[in-house]
Amino acid sequence: MATSTVDNSTCSVTRLKEILVDPCQSQAFIDVRTGGEYKGSHISGVQNIPLSDIDKQAQRLGQYEEIYVSCHNGMRTKQAVKKLQAHGLNAIPVEGGIVAWRKAGFPLAEGKGGTISVMRQVQIIFGLLALSGLLLSQFVNPAFIGLTYFVGIGLLIAGSTGWCGFAMVLDVLPWNKA
Repeated sequence: MATSTVDNSTCSVTRLKEILVDPCQSQAFIDVRTGGEYKGSHISGVQNIPLSDIDKQAQRLGQYEEIYVSCHNGMRTKQAVKKLQAHGLNAIPVEGGIVAWRKAGFPLAEGKGGTISVMRQVQIIFGLLALSGLLLSQFVNPAFIGLTYFVGIGLLIAGSTGWCGFAMVLDVLPWNKA
């Protein structure tokens, strides 16, 4: 049986890989990306509980002594860990998520029909909105520049706080569900 990590504040992908070889019954491994993202690729042995469902699943997760949490690159992991810790659970963030796992050369379970990550969806939509606001302000009415300002402020808030309301909206849309 694998033993728990010495430092429960974080877990590297290398350490996670070692633990997943022979996990303890008291350990849970969760990926908080959307169902569609998880379906596209995930770490074998890690179950999907989207960030939006963490509070609903906290009671069930209470049976575990350690809950290892991962996502795409770490932003949603931090949010999920805070939520789980607020429920009194021992949530351990996996540093770097799928990006770090892939960079380390570890295998991923690849599926079909995965979606573009929520953050990439935000980037695409906000990029189109910013460009549209700029073009509309040049060719239709100068007041459309406000759309570009709105997008810029939204991105500034998301980048500086790690919270993106638009991503939360996209997360519940049908194409981001498994």
